[in-house]
Amino acid sequence: MFYNTYGKDDIRPKVLNLWHRISKSGELLEMSKGEQLIDITHIDDVVNALDIAIRDIDYLDSDVIYTIENTNRPTLRELSNIFENATNTKLNIKWNRPYRLNEIFNPISSLDSNQLCKLPNWNPSIDLSEGIRRVFGSAL
Repeated sequence: MFYNTYGKDDIRPKVLNLWHRISKSGELLEMSKGEQLIDITHIDDVVNALDIAIRDIDYLDSDVIYTIENTNRPTLRELSNIFENATNTKLNIKWNRPYRLNEIFNPISSLDSNQLCKLPNWNPSIDLSEGIRRVFGSAL
């Protein structure tokens, strides 16, 4: 089970891509208060996790959902600060929108469920700040 992912050449309208766009254009982006916890993984770490899962497939329990999760889950607001610092930019965000009806504030974790298990032998190797720097660099 994957949570949020990001990487080079990702064209989906995900939050990091939106922030990259507004960091260059200066346009205003209205967002919620930003209290949601975000679990986001660099694509290289996702590929590494898949490689481990394939390599260890004979040892994995078919009745378990394995997660590719991070223990460091910043809030959306904290993630915006990480993005700004990593790219040396300033985001024009107004933190005022109401939350969606079914907003997820804390993604389910293997620590919360006996049906989930973090993929054995995997941990992210790319720090969030470093990953953002690699993918988005300086927006200027």
